[in-house]
Amino acid sequence: MKALATLFVIGMCAISPALAQSNQYLNLVVVRVKADMIGDFERIQKEYVDALKKVGGPRRTIWQVVAGNTNEYHILSPLQSFGDLDRSTNPMNEGDWARWLARVRDCVDSRERMILRFHSDLSIPAKTGRIPKMAEVTIHEVSPEQSAEFQRIRREELLPAYRKGGVDGLFVYSSEHGTHRGRWFIARYIDSWSDLDSSPTPLQSGFGPEGYQAFVEKFNSARVRSEWLVVRHRPELSYNPEQ
Repeated sequence: MKALATLFVIGMCAISPALAQSNQYLNLVVVRVKADMIGDFERIQKEYVDALKKVGGPRRTIWQVVAGNTNEYHILSPLQSFGDLDRSTNPMNEGDWARWLARVRDCVDSRERMILRFHSDLSIPAKTGRIPKMAEVTIHEVSPEQSAEFQRIRREELLPAYRKGGVDGLFVYSSEHGTHRGRWFIARYIDSWSDLDSSPTPLQSGFGPEGYQAFVEKFNSARVRSEWLVVRHRPELSYNPEQ
């Protein structure tokens, strides 16, 4: 199953993990780069960032998968509405843009776009000013029949436990358009691999040992399957007009 989102993710600031938390939607482009052209792809993305810095444009955040398919990059941009997609983000003249696109295509094995909807009622905002280095992303495939129960469990049981466990930055998105409707992306901010070593985990701490086991049994009945990955924020490949 293709990844992401994580949060999360996820930037998710939000799947995605470093986007404005007020945006309703997230434009996610998942790019898988040819193994021998990763360096070229990253240099091309830096050229795009340099062009954006000169003429301006919307925020564009890139995360690289570091646990999962490490040739995969997630390009994220916030959307207030679908109409934002009608506005061009081309920061170059027509000739340079055509050449830039051709060079990107030479680097890429596959490209996929998804439009994700942000669920603020299932999420935990990060502290003001926090810029995460990484995110732990969990992707759930949920059937239409299970969606309402999935959301209820996350809202009424998971969210309080995450808060009690001290989570700072948890973002939940669902895929609204694209080939993967029914996918839910949960991204939790982390700052290093060592954040994953914590025992008990935030959920175990929030639920308590017996409560956590009871939750796992209940939650498993409200999802089809899950995927876990870790993504790293690549600020040198990203663009934030506020910085």
